[in-house]
Amino acid sequence: MQVLAPILETEVKISPARYAARVAALQEKLAQENLDGFLVSHFANRRFLSGYSASDYPPNETAGFLFITRRAAFMITSFLYAEEAQAEVGPVGFELVSLQTNETYSQAVARLIKATGCQRVGFEAIALVFDFFFGIAESLEGAAELINTKNFVETLRVIKDAEEIELLRRAIAISDRAFDETWPLIQAGVTEKYIAWQIERRIREFGGEALAFDTIVASGPNGATPHAVPGERIMQEGDPVIVDMGARYRGYNSDMTRTVVIGEPTARFREIYNIVLEAQLRTCDAIRPGLTGGQADAVARDIISSYGYGETFGHSLGHGIGLAVHENPRLRMNSQTVLEPNMVHSVEPGIYLAGWGGVRIEDLVLVTPDGHENLTGAIKDGFV
Repeated sequence: MQVLAPILETEVKISPARYAARVAALQEKLAQENLDGFLVSHFANRRFLSGYSASDYPPNETAGFLFITRRAAFMITSFLYAEEAQAEVGPVGFELVSLQTNETYSQAVARLIKATGCQRVGFEAIALVFDFFFGIAESLEGAAELINTKNFVETLRVIKDAEEIELLRRAIAISDRAFDETWPLIQAGVTEKYIAWQIERRIREFGGEALAFDTIVASGPNGATPHAVPGERIMQEGDPVIVDMGARYRGYNSDMTRTVVIGEPTARFREIYNIVLEAQLRTCDAIRPGLTGGQADAVARDIISSYGYGETFGHSLGHGIGLAVHENPRLRMNSQTVLEPNMVHSVEPGIYLAGWGGVRIEDLVLVTPDGHENLTGAIKDGFV
């Protein structure tokens, strides 16, 4: 089998000083919110603050927690991850706390809360499994109050720093090249699963550490389902084919969607594709600081509606991206979130028609001080 060469690159790493600054910003928030400590369980927030790269697997198990007080930072993990954790979070300034014999994570967290004398401890309501929460509360025996929070760390992640933007560029470059080398294989007689595998193979061989998410390849009528799962359907002449894909590079994700057609484009495909492309290009052109997420969404939605297809664009325009594939800012109807320089988000309008299929086109856009930069370079205007 041919082995494809990875994309050439220089070393890019987030510095220990950058992690220390992030922790300091969180500690400042603790004081502002009258919290003594904060428990971090969301994988992306954990990596953002510490650089810890281990994945939670399986879903009902954890690779560890961060516990941050106003003066100190701790990484709680087990024997399974201790060596990796020490190598990654030690230089950043985290103190490693290992599970004791026959101790659960809940008990270890409660033990640390008591040892640090914290009385009010925040936790991530969206990320902490109830079984863990209940175990911590039971082990605390009333020694501290657990306070649920929302977007406590996520707000620190919205504005990307220079290293994060460079890591995103590399993830995007990997997926761009993977798509550009795969789309010619989309032909009559091949299955959706085959194309999905060809994409995954290239992402890996071009330097991606993983897929950002399970690749979507939706041909013909399957394209009417925005999040279709690639199956055994054999593609046919005239099929529109939606490909939604992304690469992960050192924790940072890319996300792009392209729609191609097999064989000669039909009049209907040309119509739908050109409407979506117009909406996507004009919305990208409108991105700038000061625009709200709702205003950005309205640019694309109004264009699609003007052609009579407004009811077929059933999802939001876009989402932020970074250590998580979907994060803030959100570009959706009525959103009052104001775009700021160094936010990175998707622009992905679509039209979906039951029984026929769909068209979606998605790029990642960096908000700059005076406008925007489209980071996605894969071909998108050569399919009609």
